[in-house]
Amino acid sequence: MPGVNTRTAAATAALMLTLSACALPVAAPPTPTPAPEVPQPSAPTFRAQRGLIIRGAQFNARAQPKEAQPLAFDIDGKVRKVNVRATESVKAGQVLAELDLTDVRTQIQQETIKYNTARTVLSETMQAYTRTVRLAELDLEQAQLRLASAETRATHANVDLLAADLARNGKLIEDIKTSIANARAAGNQAGADNAQKLLTAAEVERERLTASYQSALAEVRGKEIDLGLLRNEVERARINLSAKIAALDPALIQAVETSRVALEALKAKELRGSLISPIDGDVTALSLAVGDNVKALDIVAVVARPGDLEIVAALSDAQLQEVALGLPVIAYLSTEPNKAVDGVVTRVPTLSVTSKDKLVRIGLAANARIEAGVVARCEVILGRRENAIWLPPQAIRNFRGRKYVVVIDPGGAQRRADVIIGLESAERVEIIDGVKEGELVQGE
Repeated sequence: MPGVNTRTAAATAALMLTLSACALPVAAPPTPTPAPEVPQPSAPTFRAQRGLIIRGAQFNARAQPKEAQPLAFDIDGKVRKVNVRATESVKAGQVLAELDLTDVRTQIQQETIKYNTARTVLSETMQAYTRTVRLAELDLEQAQLRLASAETRATHANVDLLAADLARNGKLIEDIKTSIANARAAGNQAGADNAQKLLTAAEVERERLTASYQSALAEVRGKEIDLGLLRNEVERARINLSAKIAALDPALIQAVETSRVALEALKAKELRGSLISPIDGDVTALSLAVGDNVKALDIVAVVARPGDLEIVAALSDAQLQEVALGLPVIAYLSTEPNKAVDGVVTRVPTLSVTSKDKLVRIGLAANARIEAGVVARCEVILGRRENAIWLPPQAIRNFRGRKYVVVIDPGGAQRRADVIIGLESAERVEIIDGVKEGELVQGE
């Protein structure tokens, strides 16, 4: 039996090899069924229609008396002292809060010493300067007096008289000589002798007159030299006086003036470090605590005089660019949130870096019931169009500044149409030109 089993196993193996060699090809696996594509949403369409377009700006506001003064420090600093509490009544001129001005007051003390020292130096210098200048003035006056006196005494009268006498003497001598010659020619020896005696006397007189004339002339020349010297003395005194006047150092005056200006600036800064109430009233708002760091011109308190109320709001610079006087406002008071109250913009602050009051003020209708401190949700109407053709913002396309829409004609064809838009709100855009009422527009 063992032989049979061996043969059977061998036959079985041979049969399996034969079947393997003659086996049919294996069929490919079936192709999976593809997943259905997700349908893409169709672009929305909008119908151009007529209606009301209102563009507005929304903000929160608070009721306060009309006569309210927002207060701010004029300089940066740290709060050292707060003298009042919110709702407290205050008087005009009362100091509500103070900044820590230790450094400023130290600078004031130092600058005061500097200023007083400069003034003392200038005062002492001025006293000496005044004495010096006065002495120089006296020297000039004395020199001028001496010159005037010498000029009065200096005269040519004596010289002129002696010159005239010399001229007459010379004429006399010539006449006598002529007489002598005539007498001798006539043979009148006695007459010639008498004339000769007169000639001798006249010549002696000429010598005396000549000597006197030369002496007087020398005296005049000496006086002219003295006058020249005195004139030089006057000029020297005048130059000396000018030098004394110019001797005052202008830097001394400049030092006093510079110190005075610096001291006044520091004192002004000290005053600006106090928050002072400009009116009698109540503190309706106060956002200050000791140790707070505050910025210049940031409103930290409001003082209001009890009376008629209004609502005020602090807007951003972008909103302030749009809000204008007289624009209508719809207000919803926190006390009556479902009731709209009409109002109007009564004040818009000027956009200035030095302005402390940046609040927009809104007056409400006379019948509005309102209390100080009530919060209101406001909407200012910036623009309004009645019966205007409009589309939603999603329907307007923009390409490099060109605004257009895709119009779907009744047959289904699409075309682009440039549009001119007008007033815009969050939900509606006014179409001035490019789309007609009832036309269908495809959105993005």
